[in-house]
Amino acid sequence: MITPIDLFNKYIDIFVPTFINYPKEVDGKYTFTLTETDPAAKLKKVVISDVPQNTILLDMQKYSKLNMGEKMKDIINDESGFFKCCDYLLVSERNSKLYMIFIEMKSSNIDKPKIISQFKGASCFMVYCNAIIERFYNIPDKISDLQTSYALLSWGNMNKKPTVRKNKYRKPLSPENYIHRKAGKTNLEKVPFEWFISYE
Repeated sequence: MITPIDLFNKYIDIFVPTFINYPKEVDGKYTFTLTETDPAAKLKKVVISDVPQNTILLDMQKYSKLNMGEKMKDIINDESGFFKCCDYLLVSERNSKLYMIFIEMKSSNIDKPKIISQFKGASCFMVYCNAIIERFYNIPDKISDLQTSYALLSWGNMNKKPTVRKNKYRKPLSPENYIHRKAGKTNLEKVPFEWFISYE
């Protein structure tokens, strides 16, 4: 079975360099800055702090801009939003575990069915990427042991602990059961990486 660090490096191999962002190091600590380009958005920036060194950030907005639903319309009926996508994806290797964290940023108009579709669409994209690694890199066993979660960051006063829809004691392992955090009205607060995996 492929190890977490080997799988992490395979993601770096298959994606083009412009799709991958690496953490910024300051005084031995690593951070990512998530940005929202919509001029009408109130939540313009979120800083994720204390990120493990072996972490990459994929800007899934670049995938959204490909407009795959329109390109595939002669093959796949996209009425259910199969090609919707969340804003970002964190892939991180820490303590021999591989974390895959899907992130959506919202300023207002939190449409839960739409958010769930965005998480589902992004997860389908990564299922395809995992299939590429399994088949083209001759991985004998299916990729498993991924610690997958889904997080919504919204405009508002930051809450100290993450909340999970439906049942706060369930691991957020599905798009329907995502973590929701308010990311701060001033855009100055930092969201520690640990918050995204605090359900463990």
